[in-house]
Amino acid sequence: EGLGQLEVLTLNDNQIREIEAGAFAGLRSLAVMNLSGNCLRTLPPQLFLGLGRLHSLHLECGCLGRIRPRTFTGLSGLRRLFLKHNGIVAVDEQGLGGLAELQELDLTANPPPNQLTHLPGQAFQGLGKLEYLLLSGNRLVALAADTLRPLRHVFWLDVSHNCLEALPEADLPQLRYLSLRNNSLRTFTPHTPGLERLWLEGNPWDCGCPLRALRTLALQQPSVVPRFVQVAPEGDDGLPPVYAYNNITCASPPGVSGLDLRDVDEAHFAH
Repeated sequence: EGLGQLEVLTLNDNQIREIEAGAFAGLRSLAVMNLSGNCLRTLPPQLFLGLGRLHSLHLECGCLGRIRPRTFTGLSGLRRLFLKHNGIVAVDEQGLGGLAELQELDLTANPPPNQLTHLPGQAFQGLGKLEYLLLSGNRLVALAADTLRPLRHVFWLDVSHNCLEALPEADLPQLRYLSLRNNSLRTFTPHTPGLERLWLEGNPWDCGCPLRALRTLALQQPSVVPRFVQVAPEGDDGLPPVYAYNNITCASPPGVSGLDLRDVDEAHFAH
């Protein structure tokens, strides 16, 4: 109360387990709020009502188990929402409702055993300005085309380290960076002509005819699918950067198992 000019509120790394509704009433100028490193298991409805100027909300490393409908009501100007390293097992329909200005959403690495395995079809409805979507390190087994369809401006999509067996066809005209590392993908057809970088290693690729388009992309645009990618920047101690093999290693059929898709002869696809 009485802090109407406050712009930054940092309450991170305490032992806060509960915040009562109305606790933030009157903070009409607040731009950044950091609640990370606490153990909030739930957020009361309309907790953030009146915080229309808030643009960054940090809720990392907490105990949130579920994102319920209208959790973020009132955050009409929010641009960055960080929810990584929680125990989130579900995002309800309209759980992210009202975030029309959101540009960055981080749902990375909900640790086991409480991990995100499913997203509803309308999970990202209304997030038409979202540019960065980070879903790495969960247990997602599928993504519906309806889930991705609203993301017309997504620029960076990271679904690495999940259990995806397929990626749906979705029109993502602004997508430039896509990470599919360490999933259960056997096939993938690139549909985004503007891709600048595609990460693929750690999948059991089935190098049959459905992967022919990916082979063509990898051979014709090696900068998009490089054989080696830098995975760690050069440190202050002067050590050289670390590189990983951005492989498309065939797990099947038996005749090409163990080969990189780029090294499979064109004759293999003749039939």
